[in-house]
Amino acid sequence: MRMELREFPLPETGDDDALLRVERAGVCGTDSKLYHGLSFRKVFPSILGHEILGRVERIGKKMAARHRIEAGDRVVVEAAVPCGDCAFCRQSLYKFCKQARSYGFTGADPPQYLWGAFSEVMYLAPNSVLHKIADHVDPRAAVVAASCLANGIRWMRTLGGATIAKPVVIQGAGPQGLSAVVAAKESGASPIIVTGLTSDVARLALARELGADMSINVEKENVLRIVEEATHGNLAETVLDVTGNAQAIALSVKLVKPLGILVCGGTIAGGAPASIATNDIVSKEIRFQGAWGHSFESAGQAIRLAEQKKYPLEKIISHEFSLEEAETAVKAMGREIEGLDPIKVAVRP
Repeated sequence: MRMELREFPLPETGDDDALLRVERAGVCGTDSKLYHGLSFRKVFPSILGHEILGRVERIGKKMAARHRIEAGDRVVVEAAVPCGDCAFCRQSLYKFCKQARSYGFTGADPPQYLWGAFSEVMYLAPNSVLHKIADHVDPRAAVVAASCLANGIRWMRTLGGATIAKPVVIQGAGPQGLSAVVAAKESGASPIIVTGLTSDVARLALARELGADMSINVEKENVLRIVEEATHGNLAETVLDVTGNAQAIALSVKLVKPLGILVCGGTIAGGAPASIATNDIVSKEIRFQGAWGHSFESAGQAIRLAEQKKYPLEKIISHEFSLEEAETAVKAMGREIEGLDPIKVAVRP
């Protein structure tokens, strides 16, 4: 695969659609998979970019009234464009909508073309899901809020049940794990323990800056023993595994206390099968919970939290690239560039 710059005519807009001037586009690990044809059905040519921040340049009256948004407003745009009518959409579970299109995933078809955020301007279709965000929020923090933090709040709080004075373990110190630290801190969880690799020194330091109480090097330390000591033998109430590593899940099962919750977020690299001790799940009556994406509610919560500027969310974006360097940005996020080990990447049109 390869990426190249192209010019498209600006599409016409009506009463129920809009144009967005893109300010930042977050680069997700999924973008690397899409680039290599390893994830999701992809139609070419297409424009990547599904973590979207921008300013409304033109908007129809119907869309403006529905979202209470007008031209000039700064917004976060969710990736999914749902049908709005199915049972899932009516419950705000639009990520399960079978008729949904998604920005950054769907082919660039005429007459709209601009169906992704790796672009100067992007088309916003009817049923797009928009959230206003304050102008004072650093664009890097806004991108994190719109993606990783919205996920982290849902995965850690809603699905994982993190709450006051309950211990949590976050397996994985990538952008999703770091965002989950913030969600756990806001939930009052304690202690907050993050695991990572020897190469994750900077990430684990940032985890502590964001609110983690402890960090563990899984390659050099006995994770289970340390968690047992930190929790007085009780283990973790909630474990969130965002390693993308099939082998790590087996350890995550052992770190959960009886009647606790193990949340597995994201996907396993390469779709590899995970081997876990089901007897531990049964005997401890663990709830094993899958997690995919955020909700409308958690996206709003993440944006409000970013607006409070309590946490240096912008530090999770470690590298930014121009639109002309978008291909490099995707490769960097996939760790394909020697000497670059970004936490998270953004494209700046």
